[in-house]
Amino acid sequence: MALFFPSTTPTRRKRWQMPWAAMAGIISAALSVWMISQVYVLHKQRHEKKLEEMFAPQREQRQPTPSRANESPRLTLAVPGRAER
Repeated sequence: MALFFPSTTPTRRKRWQMPWAAMAGIISAALSVWMISQVYVLHKQRHEKKLEEMFAPQREQRQPTPSRANESPRLTLAVPGRAER
């Protein structure tokens, strides 16, 4: 009978599936919220760094120390019986 009247047979209920467009919309919204929060954090860090550079006391610029590689080595060991120069 089901061969001739398919509407009379009980059908398997189809599972609910989320449409692909809705899934893509949710994912894109989540990604956009994450990206906006990252931009906000980056802007806040840059602003704090700028304020710190403006109001922090300036450090003295150290003069570069001359290289000791060109100097001749000096003996510092005392030799007994020999006068120092």
